[in-house]
Amino acid sequence: RAQGSQGLNTAGNREDTANFQVNGVTLNDLINNILVFQPPLDAVQEFRIDNGSVSAEEGRNGGASLNIVTRSGTNQFHSGLSAYFRDQALDARNLFSTSEAPFERQQIGGYAAGPLARNRAFFFVTYEGLRQQQGLPVNTVVLDDAQRAAITDPVIRNVSALIPRPTAVDERGVAR
Repeated sequence: RAQGSQGLNTAGNREDTANFQVNGVTLNDLINNILVFQPPLDAVQEFRIDNGSVSAEEGRNGGASLNIVTRSGTNQFHSGLSAYFRDQALDARNLFSTSEAPFERQQIGGYAAGPLARNRAFFFVTYEGLRQQQGLPVNTVVLDDAQRAAITDPVIRNVSALIPRPTAVDERGVAR
């Protein structure tokens, strides 16, 4: 279902059976049933995942219940910075690719918290930025003239006429 990083499979349940709550408020997308708002990492104080039978207050789905509690301000000033990185040097090599796809990911963030009025009003602000550059390796071989001539099915032969001719040939003579 292409839910990517927001898909959560637990205890054999499908990812569209999970219920997401942030500070007790259900934040599920009504169509794909994924988390609508992902709080920044520095804003998360705690999280809980319940796999079994959850009570009615935990949500509307039969799968897992994920509850996220966010931080708040206090009477003391607090702040912090975070940085996470990942690039192609940390990834495993793709055995089926002749070239390495470029990949760089930097996730930076920070937060500040404190009192506006002692024992009465507090603030908590956070920022998270994500910068990512990613290339995708494409492994395609275009049919050369000998391969096109070997096609016997007339329907496939007609379709192969729509495929462009190769523009490059590697050192082994394979068309690309």
